[in-house]
Amino acid sequence: MSRWLAFLLSFGVSAALTPLVILLCRKKGIFDRPGPRKIHTRPTPRLGGISVFLGFWIALASVFLLNALPPIELVYVFWGSLAVFAVGLFDDLHTSDWRLKLLVQILGGAILVAGGLAIKVLYVPFVGAWNLGFWSLPVTLLWVVVITNSINLIDGLDGLAAGVSLIVALTLFLAGHFLQIPLLAVFSLCLAGALAGFFPFNYFPARIFMGDSGSLVVGFLFASLGLLFPIKGFAATALFIPLLTLGVPLVEAVSTIFRRLKSGQAWHQADQKHLFHRLLELGLSHTVTVWLFYSSSLAFSFLVLCLVTLDRRFILSGLVLLYLFLSVAFIILVRHVVERKK
Repeated sequence: MSRWLAFLLSFGVSAALTPLVILLCRKKGIFDRPGPRKIHTRPTPRLGGISVFLGFWIALASVFLLNALPPIELVYVFWGSLAVFAVGLFDDLHTSDWRLKLLVQILGGAILVAGGLAIKVLYVPFVGAWNLGFWSLPVTLLWVVVITNSINLIDGLDGLAAGVSLIVALTLFLAGHFLQIPLLAVFSLCLAGALAGFFPFNYFPARIFMGDSGSLVVGFLFASLGLLFPIKGFAATALFIPLLTLGVPLVEAVSTIFRRLKSGQAWHQADQKHLFHRLLELGLSHTVTVWLFYSSSLAFSFLVLCLVTLDRRFILSGLVLLYLFLSVAFIILVRHVVERKK
């Protein structure tokens, strides 16, 4: 099956299922209702993850069933993502304890490790590659948990997580194409199609939210993508490409955890102090705020495409500078907001 036919299939399944999920949520009364920590002002269906999950896996399975047997690693990715999807869906329906979600994410990471998908070599810029040995397991599990939750942490505005994830997926497709890694390319393109089919229903004003069933499983699939890189010959790029591409959600995740720990707040406790909250407090509109995130994500994507086509040392230096710039900008923004409230 052509890659683009796979994209169209995942897009079609997701786009067709989303209105049905909206109807189901309305019939059963499954809504994300407004509250003190919520920005939306009306009850909104919240099971969009169903459309994304099924759209992705139906398309990806069709690619291999019509061409060849899937790589065994994908079987482990499926079971790991199914576990994460299930706990996210349970949270959307009943609200689960954060410990349960963390435990299932670790279980999903362990499933990937059991399938041979582990970070065994860690590349340090300008130093070289380090064999992790025993540390491969904890580093891989940390990778899965951080990347999985990075998408969840930016899922606070209509269209934000879905739009950024779509940019990330398309960028990883191009990276796989340029590096001639077919599995990476088709995996990313199927995910991009599923997100593209869902995105119009999620863009402001959203008719449905991704929910944890969507944001967590998309993050888990991105974490899996980083582990699907063929390490041999790609040691320097195996983790830096997904890290670069996920720059926006990772900056938000790291800054959020650091801010919460510094203030004495539990790292997992939700609040209204995310970067997008700060931008809204400054008077920016919902649309402008979301597009600022899209633009930042596109900037990281540009660096990724440069990384796979130009000198890597130059790009890695640019990455460090970009992260420093965003970190400083975030600190200045927070201080500005605090001073305005005094």
